[in-house]
Amino acid sequence: MAEDHIRYDILAQEALRGVMRKVLAEVARTGLPGNHHFFITFLTGAPGVRISTRLRERYPEQMTIVIQFQYWDLKVNDTGFEVGLSFSDVPERLEIPFSAVRGFYDPSVNFELEFDVKTEQAPALPAKAPPKPRLEPAPAAKASEPRKKPEPEKTVASDAAKGREPRSAWQVQGRETAPAHREGAIRRVHRRAPARAGRPRKLSPVRKRSISIKGHRTSFSLEKPFFDDLCGIAAERRIGLAALVAEIDADRPRDGNLSSALRIFVLEQAKRRR
Repeated sequence: MAEDHIRYDILAQEALRGVMRKVLAEVARTGLPGNHHFFITFLTGAPGVRISTRLRERYPEQMTIVIQFQYWDLKVNDTGFEVGLSFSDVPERLEIPFSAVRGFYDPSVNFELEFDVKTEQAPALPAKAPPKPRLEPAPAAKASEPRKKPEPEKTVASDAAKGREPRSAWQVQGRETAPAHREGAIRRVHRRAPARAGRPRKLSPVRKRSISIKGHRTSFSLEKPFFDDLCGIAAERRIGLAALVAEIDADRPRDGNLSSALRIFVLEQAKRRR
């Protein structure tokens, strides 16, 4: 076989990356249409990748993110894209060059692209840190008043040490993303205040959601932890949320409602993992 001086393989890879670039740019302008959502796998050590140290230590080789519900500030340029995602209720900003992407998959239509990526390691680029708050000098204490001992700063770890139940996160094996909302703004981590004596803890509110199953809009109501785990199961199976809900709906008893069937399904999956 004659030597390929034109390098059709490289041209084909660049053309397919152009497809991914055009799709993401359109989503950045108008949002995700219908049930479309994306699994994007990239090499965390590839040149130009900018993620936090926490994520780089957890995923030293490659990582898969899901752009479906909870993402914000998606920006696309000629060489890559930026996106905000939430990991265990901690907002993160990721900058990913298209040259670092190994796979692009849309399970709603079973469309998949695979790319060849150079594997040489590049110097780690830290994620952009949020601007530091401006500190004002503390007023001088009066001589007649004793100085108050500063209270220890509350942290998420201290909450966990006190036995409080952690908030549910969407964690996918080999990838981690969060079931998403399209608020377009970074969610803040809200720490729970200590419960007062004799006062019950506030439960997660039930939220009504709507999806399309076989062309028909279907509604169900779930608490956030159930919905987060349901999205995580769908991601592990590499299918869309609507497809998973359709399977559960087809198997549920006709005298039961869909919301109850979804809760039972999530609980059964949790028992099997123990």
